Amino acid sequence: MQKFSKLLFFTTLYIFLGTLLIGMILFLLSGGGKTDTPATVSTSGIPKGETKPASPVDNTPGDEGEEAIGNNSPNTDEQQNSISPAVSPTPSPTVDSAVPLEERQKNLLEGARSRLGDKYDAGYYSEGYPPDGKSACVDIIYFAYKKNDIDLMKEVNDDLESHPGLYPAKGDYAINHRRCPNLIVWFEGFSKSLPKGTDGDNLSTWEPGDVVFWSLTNDGVADHCGIISDKKNDKGIPLVIHQFPPSCKEEDVLNKWTIMGHFRK
Repeated sequence: MQKFSKLLFFTTLYIFLGTLLIGMILFLLSGGGKTDTPATVSTSGIPKGETKPASPVDNTPGDEGEEAIGNNSPNTDEQQNSISPAVSPTPSPTVDSAVPLEERQKNLLEGARSRLGDKYDAGYYSEGYPPDGKSACVDIIYFAYKKNDIDLMKEVNDDLESHPGLYPAKGDYAINHRRCPNLIVWFEGFSKSLPKGTDGDNLSTWEPGDVVFWSLTNDGVADHCGIISDKKNDKGIPLVIHQFPPSCKEEDVLNKWTIMGHFRK
C-alpha cells in the first residue's frame, strides 16, 4: 500500500510538471503575451521616434563654363564650383518673334540649334571641339559663329598670343576658346557690348543671335554662356539656347543667373 501511494504521488508530480512545461513552451511561442501596438504617426507621415530619411541630392554637375575644361587632360569633366544642383526651369508659354531676322542672325540660330539635344561633355579634345552629339556651353557659341564663318578657336588664340595678359585662363590652342573667362574677354574686345538688364527699355536690346554670359555662383566670374533665341516667354523675355547638364536646350533661363555680359557681332 505504501509503494502504491509513492507511485501515485510521483505519477501525479510528473504529469503536473509535464503540463507546466508544455504550458510554458506554448506561452513563449505565442510571443509571451505581448500585443503589437501600431506606431504613432506624426503629421509628417514619419513614425514618432524615427528619424526622417534625408532627401536624395541631385549631384548633377553644373556647367562651369570653360575654367574647368582647362585641365588639359583627355576627356575630363568640368570641375564643380559648388553651385546649386541643375534644376530645369518651369516651362512658360513661348511665342516666335515677329521681328524679321537678318541673315547673320538666322545663321547664328541655325548653328546653335544644330546642337540641341547634345549630351553634356566638357572633355578635352585635341581638335578643339567635341564630336557630334556632345558639347559644353562654349561649344554652342563656337558652332553658332562657325555658321557665319567666324572661327572662335583661331580668333581667341590669335588675340591671346598678341595680348596674353588679357586672358585669365591660358591653356593650349585646343582649349583656350572653350573657357568662358577667355571667351568673354574676346567678345568684350571684338563685339558690341549691350545692356545686361532685362527691365524697362533694356529688354528691347536683346535680339536673336546675341551672346549672353552668366556667373552661375554670382562670384564675378563668367562661367556659362548661351545664344539668345527668337522665341520669347509670355512676358516678352527671350529664351536662350545653351548647354547645361544633361543636354543642350532652348529654354527660359535668361534671368536665372547673374548676367555678366551681353554682346552682338
